[in-house]
Amino acid sequence: MILEPNMLIDELSVLRILDQTLLPNEEVFLDLKTTEEIWEAIRKLRVRGAPAIGIAAGFGAYLAAKSIDADDFDTFHRLWKEKLDYLATSRPTAVNLFYALERMEKCEKDLIKLRFFGDKTQKQTAKKPIYSKQEK
Repeated sequence: MILEPNMLIDELSVLRILDQTLLPNEEVFLDLKTTEEIWEAIRKLRVRGAPAIGIAAGFGAYLAAKSIDADDFDTFHRLWKEKLDYLATSRPTAVNLFYALERMEKCEKDLIKLRFFGDKTQKQTAKKPIYSKQEK
């Protein structure tokens, strides 16, 4: 698989970024796989610009969620929240970073509400298969 710059490779659990600290002399891409690597990239200005910082934080939250092995939701939530709080320390004044992390937390809360309190339409939609041989 050829990795393009600045993208999330879901099946590899990799965020590929251009290391902006080396520009304009060098063009080096970094494959970030852990919360700690994303934290370091944000902290050391390898990711620059408010939108890029927010995007990196959002992907960091997603990759953190994928990496957690928990037997129950409470454990997952506690571990995930710790990783989000850690990411938030990478650039304490970056508004877009906090915005992205808050959006990810809202997504988690919305999924919980949908699972436990969803309306009939949402429940029926969730039960419908995405694809059936009859539709072919």
